[in-house]
Amino acid sequence: MLVALIVERLLELRGLPVGFMPLVAAVAVAAVLGGIWSGLVATGLAALAHVSFFAGGAAPLDITSPDSVTRLLLFAAVGLVISVLTDRLTRVAAENARLYRAVAARGEELEAVVRAMDEAVLVADAAGRISRSNPSAAALFGTRPPATLEEAFRQLEPADGTAFRPWASFRRLPATVRATGRSVEASAFPVATAANRSLILVLRDVSAVREAEAVRDVFLGVLSHELRTPITTIYGAARLLRRQLQPDRRAELVEDLLAESDRLARLVEDVLVISRFEHGRLSASSEPLLLQRSLPAVVARERQRSPDTEFVTDLPSDLPPVLGDQTYVEQILRNLLTNAVKYGAPGGPVELSATTIGDEMAIRVRDRGPGIGAADRERLFDLFYRADTVRQRASGAGIGLFVCRQLAEAMDGRMSAATHPGGGAVFELVLPLASLELDEAEREPSALVPA
Repeated sequence: MLVALIVERLLELRGLPVGFMPLVAAVAVAAVLGGIWSGLVATGLAALAHVSFFAGGAAPLDITSPDSVTRLLLFAAVGLVISVLTDRLTRVAAENARLYRAVAARGEELEAVVRAMDEAVLVADAAGRISRSNPSAAALFGTRPPATLEEAFRQLEPADGTAFRPWASFRRLPATVRATGRSVEASAFPVATAANRSLILVLRDVSAVREAEAVRDVFLGVLSHELRTPITTIYGAARLLRRQLQPDRRAELVEDLLAESDRLARLVEDVLVISRFEHGRLSASSEPLLLQRSLPAVVARERQRSPDTEFVTDLPSDLPPVLGDQTYVEQILRNLLTNAVKYGAPGGPVELSATTIGDEMAIRVRDRGPGIGAADRERLFDLFYRADTVRQRASGAGIGLFVCRQLAEAMDGRMSAATHPGGGAVFELVLPLASLELDEAEREPSALVPA
């Protein structure tokens, strides 16, 4: 309103002068480039220039002339208003630019976060088209993420058999991805505004959790079954020993107690290894070991547990030292020798040998049983796996060979199994040699020793 009145007054004064518009433009440029103070200075200079050079008349700067003073004041007022408005518009434009940059930066941050998420994220627009997805979505669905929300729901099979409701909000519904078989928890977050709507679908891969739960359930079932026998035997024998028994009967019960206690102790050792492995805490010490000195003692204990089985050892006296953990090596050999007695030919023989191959040593345990089928060879070291050929021969938990492999790998070694050309199964533990020279006096000789 103020600007209109000022312009109207200027127009009443002899019409719009020739230099009016260039001077107004100069004031606006000064305000844009230098701010309000530059605009004010430019206003004063432009007003003087206007009344001095463009107003016309013989004495354009005559301050006694009411017409000159009026033009001067009106032009100054117009310049002031233009300077203030231009300054405000410049500040608003700068603030808008800053906000735009901030929003763009926040959008880039959000995009980076979504791309880095382990959960699969799909964003559907109002038409149901997938407008945005992250790499986890492509990995979860196999080759590429779905193109539409309808396609995404078609590829998800709810655990309870009910269909997903499009554009509905739900949290952590269990489902399976049909293409990959992965187990997921699905959550949907509708976003509605006055002008548009979208839906964010988040899929959390819980396959590892479901597999761990299944393994835990099987493990608890197997463990409870395997613990029941030794605990029942120990409990029953202990109660019988409280009675007055004949010496031979008492000695028999004591042997049963020792045997079942040893069995229980070995089972607990294997369970501890599995627990450490599942929690990522399975580690081994690395020290030089002379197997020709430690392994005969392991064989002697197994011979005592199975007196009807023939054990044969072939451990040359000049075997070089290997790197490993003494406790882990003995636990592996105990498991292998026990399996050879359990699944081999009745009475044996069970053979233990060690040979050097390059910078490694192979320790082998051979039985005279039915051998290992080709289909079982790859899965033999899986947790809870037992080949069909041995299920009917003896009971077991299916954890011993799994424990052997984990212990071997913790020592930078490896385990393998095969059928011997001459019959029976051969289990091989390979360990790295230690770069350590020992005196002959420190080596304990051992030859081919029959039971």
